[in-house]
Amino acid sequence: MEKISFFSADFRDGRIRTGNKTYSAGTFATHLLNQYYKDDTAARLAVYKQYSWHLYDTISSGYLDNNDFLKAGWEIQQILLTLPKLQPFTKLDV
Repeated sequence: MEKISFFSADFRDGRIRTGNKTYSAGTFATHLLNQYYKDDTAARLAVYKQYSWHLYDTISSGYLDNNDFLKAGWEIQQILLTLPKLQPFTKLDV
């Protein structure tokens, strides 16, 4: 399957255009729902938010915890490693 540059996805008018193909946005929502419990791949994304949210709260309060900053970076890395396993992200070069 040809990989498409991540930034070439266009979301407009209930449709998603990647490269030269156009899909209904509902198609990808259905794919995500079908994959949610398969090996817990999509469910894992919900787990990776603890440190990111805490980091947001601390920065909003005017301080930064170095450990939270590093752990939030790790969470973002885990999300970026998980996304390519899910549709529609399997079609994008993340």
